[in-house]
Amino acid sequence: MMRTACIRLNVTTEQAARLSAWQTAYADACNRLVPLVQAARCWNRVALHQLGYRALRQQTSLGAQMACNAIFSVCKAYRSQAALGRIPQDTPVPPLSFHRTSVHFDHRTYTLKGEALSLNTLQGRMRVPMILGDHQRKILTSGLPKEAELVFRAGQWFFNLAVESADGERVASGPVMGVDVGENTLAATSTGRVWG
Repeated sequence: MMRTACIRLNVTTEQAARLSAWQTAYADACNRLVPLVQAARCWNRVALHQLGYRALRQQTSLGAQMACNAIFSVCKAYRSQAALGRIPQDTPVPPLSFHRTSVHFDHRTYTLKGEALSLNTLQGRMRVPMILGDHQRKILTSGLPKEAELVFRAGQWFFNLAVESADGERVASGPVMGVDVGENTLAATSTGRVWG
């Protein structure tokens, strides 16, 4: 089971400026990939990596893994648009704009050290104290930290961290009955009884 802990970061003014510069550089990298997606109609992560990785590394100040994360973010955004039916087959691919976008982090680009978070930034690693409540602590101790998004919202920096934990044991409580509420019949159960 995946759960997300929304962790507020206790950043100094200097750290906030570094995170803002990082977010701007990441958004710029994402925006540089958009013309490639439009020209090739490609939002497959591996194919877009082959099309744009080298240029992204040469044109931006992102490190290797963060360039891969920018490719992931662009592919995820376009896959979402395609799944919603907003990219018809017979029309050009619309441009997406990445302004003030969240920055995607994977397990290679951040580490948790006690109640501090070490992040990869343009100027190297940066250690930031986390403000943890009981809810966040419970989620963090319940499983294995996975991917995360760095978000700037309402004047605060947040690290939305996905944590994978084992599913709870199923409780066998006896026979179970499912009920389908429909338009033509009021209700139908899995045991065969129909109302309406």
